[in-house]
Amino acid sequence: MLLNAEQFDFDISHDYDVVIVGSGAVGLTMATRLIKQGHKVLVLEAGPEKPSSESQKNFENAEVLGQELPGLHLGRFRNLGGTTAFWGGQLVPFSKQVFKKREWVTEKYWPISYHEIETYFIKAFEILGMPNVIINDDEIWNHLKITPPPTTDTIQPIFTRWAPEPNLAIHFRTEILNNPNLLVLTNAQVAGFDIEKGQIVSIKINFKKNNCKNLKTNIVVLACGTVEISRLLLLNDIKNNSTPWSQNKWIGKCFMD
Repeated sequence: MLLNAEQFDFDISHDYDVVIVGSGAVGLTMATRLIKQGHKVLVLEAGPEKPSSESQKNFENAEVLGQELPGLHLGRFRNLGGTTAFWGGQLVPFSKQVFKKREWVTEKYWPISYHEIETYFIKAFEILGMPNVIINDDEIWNHLKITPPPTTDTIQPIFTRWAPEPNLAIHFRTEILNNPNLLVLTNAQVAGFDIEKGQIVSIKINFKKNNCKNLKTNIVVLACGTVEISRLLLLNDIKNNSTPWSQNKWIGKCFMD
């Protein structure tokens, strides 16, 4: 079901297994996977069903410390489907090169290997309605009967795939409207969390005219984009330094376009 948050009754008890913040690529994909496994899921989307200039104004006052970050204002959208509403649908699986250790990076590097994530490529294509896609580029070159250009240390020729429906709000429309285990609330701006003994026990949701509601929950997934996730974690940490992430020095740092 799709509902404006202002029509939702926050004053009664709800029994959702998982609450997901954000209805973009990660949020909607996770929600639809969970409901297929029998879980009851609530998705909170800060923006409206369709993109609007009013909703986008929330990004205009965003500020960054350090070097300029154009992505702080560009490429972020508050609406059902998130940035997928503006995405062309191009799909580029990770290259093995991405996961190689860099000698000049001493503190942090990928905590997972290429082979661990490779097993999910086919599943991702299936979720996007592409069960018969050819994963191996060599097969495509053979099919085209063309010799591929040489690979060098700096250039790696690749084929990319394209999702038939890039907007996941449209792709998952049937599940959003008809599945009884899924409720998506639009205009539900998450403003922080209530934390007890290191656990999130409720989510604070802001409405117009400074009206705020609390939603009790057991499991919360933040799927609202890296910048917004960092903002939420830092906002709550300012008020409560006993949060589970309070000692993580990397939150809100090392962004680049």
